[in-house]
Amino acid sequence: LPVITKSTKGHTNKYAALENIQKACAPVLKKYGFSYRWREESLPGAQGKRIIFTISRKGYSVENSFDVPPLPTNAATNPVQAAGGMTSYGHRYTFTAGLGLILEGEDTDGNYTMADIDAAEKHIAPIRNAKNRDELQRAFAMAWSATRDDKKTQALIMAAKDTKKEELDGSAH
Repeated sequence: LPVITKSTKGHTNKYAALENIQKACAPVLKKYGFSYRWREESLPGAQGKRIIFTISRKGYSVENSFDVPPLPTNAATNPVQAAGGMTSYGHRYTFTAGLGLILEGEDTDGNYTMADIDAAEKHIAPIRNAKNRDELQRAFAMAWSATRDDKKTQALIMAAKDTKKEELDGSAH
């Protein structure tokens, strides 16, 4: 398979767009009779979605998956766009990992890198696990305080808090 060049301009860096990755790999996959597909599953408690990539050939298949945390919404991104972004990230990451592709340069596409998401996870987990509004408020306050100099992580924390608040409010009815 080819080495993939990052040629699509993102917010801060170039990245490899999924359609470019697919076009680059299509001749080799076709030559050897491979097909692929994706499916999605919601993660429990509105914690994001799991993207599952399956590649098949002659009755055999292999899967890999990626759990995408909820992406934050803001004035420029509504909930539908955030859900679409989760799918796009998941497709790109599972395709790349499932085929073992090499991407030129550091992978910092989009607003959030995997390092950003991994760093935020330790702050978001207590928010997701809150059993009531008081626990949610305490978890949020601790996460916010611990990340006061990290606006990117705070945006992820805010989105997790809003999602959990909606979940708790919905279960109260």
